[in-house]
Amino acid sequence: MKLKDITIENFRGIRFLNLPLDKLTVLIGENNTGKSTVLEAIRLVLTRGFGVRRDGGFTEYDFHMKDAAATPHTAEPISITLHFAEDEKDEWPPSVVQQLFEVCQPDGGLNHIWLQAKGSYHLESGSFETKRVFLNHERSELPLKNTAPLNLISKIVPLFSFQHCAMPIGNLARAASFGADFSGPSNFLMSSVKKSRKRSRRLIHRLSALTPGWQR
Repeated sequence: MKLKDITIENFRGIRFLNLPLDKLTVLIGENNTGKSTVLEAIRLVLTRGFGVRRDGGFTEYDFHMKDAAATPHTAEPISITLHFAEDEKDEWPPSVVQQLFEVCQPDGGLNHIWLQAKGSYHLESGSFETKRVFLNHERSELPLKNTAPLNLISKIVPLFSFQHCAMPIGNLARAASFGADFSGPSNFLMSSVKKSRKRSRRLIHRLSALTPGWQR
C-alpha cells in the first residue's frame, strides 16, 4: 500500500505543507528545516494512540508557534492527513479492500484512503487531545458503523512501507537509502537499514546534477 501524499498543518516547524510522494522521494535541506518533521508526522499518525486520547498523541511541543506571543494553548490545531491510493485498478488484493471497505473511497476506478490525525487544546478539559479519523472525497469525517479506527489502522500498518532519504544539503556524500517498516499499531521500527554503495553513488550523482556548484 503506497502513500501518495501527505498534508501537514501547524505541526512543529511546519505551518503548511502538501507533499506529493513518488516511488523515491528525497528530502534535502539545511539542518532544522523540517525533513525529520515530515517523517515524524507519518510515524505519529500511524503509531501513537487512536481515537481521542488525553494521555497520548500530540503534546504541547508539537504545536506550531506562529509568533513569539503564541503558546500551545492558543496555537492553531494540528492536522496531518495521509493519502493512500492504488496506482492501477485492482492493485489492492480483494481481501484488503474487503477488510477496509468502510474507508476505501473509489475514484476513477482506483481505491483511495485518507487518514487524518488532529490535535488541539480543549479549554473545558484543560488538556491536549488527539483524534484520528478517516475521510471521504470531500475531506469530511467518515462515520464508522462496524469497527473502530484502531482496528482499521492496525490493518493498514502492516501493508504500508516506504523508502526515504533525508539529508542535510551539505552532506550529500553520505546519502543512503533507508528502509522504514511499520510492523504494528504501536511500534515504529526503523529496520533493515541498507547502505548500498552502488545505490548511494547513483543517488549522489543524480543529486549533484541538480545542485550546481556542489562537489563531493
